[in-house]
Amino acid sequence: MKKSLSIVLVLGLLVASCTPAVFMAYRDDNIDPKVRFAVGAVNDKILGCLSTNDYTALEPLLCDELNKTQGTEFKTDMLPRLQPALAGCKYRRLHEYYVTTTKSATPVHLAEPEPDAYEFNVNTRTKETYIALVLADNKDYSMLLTFVYGKYDGKWKLNIMHVDDYSVKHKNAAALYEHSKQLEMKGHVLDATAYASLAAKCTSPSNVYLKYKIAPEIKQYQQRLDARLNSKYHFPIPVTALKSEPKILGLQYVYAEGPSTPLVSYKTSININDTVTLKAENEKIHAEIGKVLHGLDKNNSVIMYHAYNDIPTGNGERRFGMMHRIKF
Repeated sequence: MKKSLSIVLVLGLLVASCTPAVFMAYRDDNIDPKVRFAVGAVNDKILGCLSTNDYTALEPLLCDELNKTQGTEFKTDMLPRLQPALAGCKYRRLHEYYVTTTKSATPVHLAEPEPDAYEFNVNTRTKETYIALVLADNKDYSMLLTFVYGKYDGKWKLNIMHVDDYSVKHKNAAALYEHSKQLEMKGHVLDATAYASLAAKCTSPSNVYLKYKIAPEIKQYQQRLDARLNSKYHFPIPVTALKSEPKILGLQYVYAEGPSTPLVSYKTSININDTVTLKAENEKIHAEIGKVLHGLDKNNSVIMYHAYNDIPTGNGERRFGMMHRIKF
């Protein structure tokens, strides 16, 4: 995803005086190789600490302010949660930026062109700042690890770190949005809404720092789809093709057989303990599901079911789970 981009010169905002702060930004291969190597070595150490939950080795790599304000959170919360999430992930660079400023505290605005088309905004804390955007890839999703470094007394230390969803099923926010629109054009509103929700979730993979230019458009699209979905489907929905007439209580998309797996909940009159009869009824429900929930069997390789005798209220009602794989 590297592109040849020349040095960018931008006038910053007025900071603490009448003299504008000026910053120079270098991107990817335009960065001084010595600087890139030095920060890369620190970044690799931090990735190692995250993968092994090693706060002792991480602590000296954090700037003093980060240690003071979030050191405990890193140790007791963030690292323990990140270690399993990063297990098995492969790392690759998305983009890197090296910024030099005439003032330590300078608002920096970076604009990435197509096809990424995002803006990155950060307030620097030192006259030299390095932004490393690293992707952690798994088979089903990618997370974006945002690292912002400052140079303190000749040493690069971490100022900011954020980890969030970047892509699902190898599709980032823009690709998920396009896929959702294609599903909507086919009339598959349920799946389209699910993908619109995933797209919206991936529009800010670096919290307030990175924002896709297309984010407002995706949000409006998601809201329109939600409204269309709510007007089209009113649960519970009886499956009238079956004599037992089970009622579809709801549909949610869960992470099970990969991300965004549809889970259909329904109420049945068959005793939950009679699993043989339940399975026979479920085969018939599955044969009708694409008609009741339009298109659900056209885009998903797996559909899961939860059968209940009573409408679930979250109080531990008994259920029986079943799953169907679909070959296209």
